[in-house]
Amino acid sequence: MTTANAMINAQNEIIEILEAAGLIDGEKATPQQLKTNILFWDSVLKTKTSSDTQAYVVWSLVSTDKKSNADDKAYERDALATIDIFTRRRPATTTIQNLISAIETQALDKDWSFEFDGPIEYEMATAIYHISFKLNKIFK
Repeated sequence: MTTANAMINAQNEIIEILEAAGLIDGEKATPQQLKTNILFWDSVLKTKTSSDTQAYVVWSLVSTDKKSNADDKAYERDALATIDIFTRRRPATTTIQNLISAIETQALDKDWSFEFDGPIEYEMATAIYHISFKLNKIFK
């Protein structure tokens, strides 16, 4: 599998995971959804309105390293991604625990590993908690 194909497949699957978990793609959100739904963004939050909400998610594809070689070709690629939840709610609230559970369930259904990448951070200046997760999947 080529790097480009692994990147495209991994990015598409991460978006599918987040949408299936009930999140809205921030790039496609209506003005009303920007105010009322938990949104997700690729790599960086892109609107001030979203940073004022109770929770939002930012994801990034970190790498697609060669896993195995045969005849100088990469037949498998190990994709690594991060999902970061930013929330004004305490991480132990039902809403945030349900969000984490929904994302994890969807990731596992698509054969991604899903691991907490702690500790949970709290930004005093913005009153926002930051909860980070790592996802891995081998693409063939």
